[in-house]
Formats: sequence, C-alpha cells, structure tokens
Amino acid sequence: MSRFKCQFAVGETGQACSGTWRVWSARNKPDLYIACLNMGGQTKASIHAPNPPKHPGWRRHYGFDRDAKGEIAKAVMRDSGRHKILWPGCPFTADHMLEWRVTFLGSSLAAETFPAPFEGTTLISIPSRLEQVEVAVIVGPPSNKDYYPRDKDLPTHLLAEGRLSDGRRVWVVYVTKPLHEGDAGGRVYQASDGKGYAASLIPEDASLRAAAVGPQADGSLGFWDLHAERQGPRQVRIDTVNLAQAKKREA
Repeated sequence: MSRFKCQFAVGETGQACSGTWRVWSARNKPDLYIACLNMGGQTKASIHAPNPPKHPGWRRHYGFDRDAKGEIAKAVMRDSGRHKILWPGCPFTADHMLEWRVTFLGSSLAAETFPAPFEGTTLISIPSRLEQVEVAVIVGPPSNKDYYPRDKDLPTHLLAEGRLSDGRRVWVVYVTKPLHEGDAGGRVYQASDGKGYAASLIPEDASLRAAAVGPQADGSLGFWDLHAERQGPRQVRIDTVNLAQAKKREA
C-alpha cells in the first residue's frame, strides 16, 4: 500500500505565514507520524496501531527522532531516552480516535507572508487576529463509506484522507473558530535549563517560529504553531494576543 502524506501551513497563493506541518504513514506498518518540518526533523509524534503478535495494543509517544542530531538532542536522549510525552487518544465514537490537534493562532502568524518553503504544501486560509485554525488528525476503522468526521458545531473542511497499512482510515480536517479568552495575553516562558527549540522560517528574519506541545484534557495531543522572540538569555516571549487590544484595533 502506498504511503499517506499530508503537508499543510497557513497562507495564500504560494505564500505562507506559519510553520509547515506534515502527517505521514509508514509503508508496511500501521504507524502514523506528525512533525513540524521547520524543526529540522528533530522531534515527531508517533502512533503505532495494534500489529499482532509483536504489538497487540496501541502505542503513542512524542519525542526525538531516532536520527536526531545536535548536542541538545544527544544529551536529552542520553539522560532519559527519546520518548518524552505519552497520550491516550480521544475516542469520540467506539472506533474513531482524535489523535492530534495543531492550532494556528491568528495573532501568532508572521506579519508578512513568505514563499512556502516546502514543496507540496496545502495552504489553509489565513484567519483574522481574533480567530484560530485548528487542524485535527483522526484515525478510524477500515471502511469504503464516503464520509469524514466533522465538528458538531462548526463548518469542517477536509485537507486530506488516506489509510494506514492495515486499512485503517486517516482524516486530516480543520475548522476556523474564534480565539478563546484562555489564549489571551502575550506569554513569557522561563526556560529552567536555558534550552529550547525554535526554527527560523526566514533565515534573514530575526523572528522565530516555535512549536509547543502538550497532552490535552480530552486525551489528544495538542501542538501550537507560534511566533517567538528572544527577550533575554533565558526568556522567550510567545506572541499570542491581548483580546481587548486586538478588538480595539479591529473596531
């Protein structure tokens, strides 16, 4: 069976204003992966569907790629292994699982677009500063029925669909929705060890794109594609939005 691949970013007419993300499957194993391409292949999340007899159950982990290079990657893997985050998945029916969410905040997109840096990227319409785009990756049972899962409240768009090697279906869908109050305010994160990961999309640009990741309350794994600015030797400012100020500007 051919491999499934979906590559996406926010932008228009060949110009991007976010990081570029890829979802892809293994050729001969029921495995699925996601990574931010701008991070240089250092980290990824992996889903391993049941594959008896060797692997009878689901396995999920996020961490460093087996071939990750660099002093930080080597040190972290030497100290505590490659796998850093586990998540259980979010079942919304008996046989459909929401695995990953990738969120693009309208307030954290690049101020100016630039040529999409990776060939074969599907561009999602740019949201306003008071909106966010949420891309969901869903795994379902083998089926030939013509459908794709949809948000119960919002128009849902299909980016791509495919299959794992065992016939399980994969959908990549997205919705655009208002920015939540919980996302308000530029945030400053203190790095306890002074280390972190960010990748510049435009080499001559002083700003950075950053990817944050964390397990969600519903069982899925969440990613945020963010704009970052270095403010000091141990501080990185993540540019989200102050809703009150943004609303005043757009009024």
